[in-house]
Amino acid sequence: MIRPDSSGEEGARKLAQSILDSIKAGKTFESMVAKYSQDLFSKPNGGDIFYVTAGQLPVEFEDAVYKTEKGNVYPEVVKTKYGFHIIK
Repeated sequence: MIRPDSSGEEGARKLAQSILDSIKAGKTFESMVAKYSQDLFSKPNGGDIFYVTAGQLPVEFEDAVYKTEKGNVYPEVVKTKYGFHIIK
């Protein structure tokens, strides 16, 4: 998760997109989480938020999670009220 707090919404979106581009180019999701994630809950676990049950998270996030096969990365940055997310 990249929050728009310090860099503004456009800056956060661009950073999230560049991170996703790095993952698509071969960087590991976990290494990018360790370096960039602002989600203090999942960061120590390589970005793992464990199990997701319908209704727990913002609908934009859940929709992307349910469309993504286990082990794959969702092909787009997902925006929620909390910030920008890259989902694996």
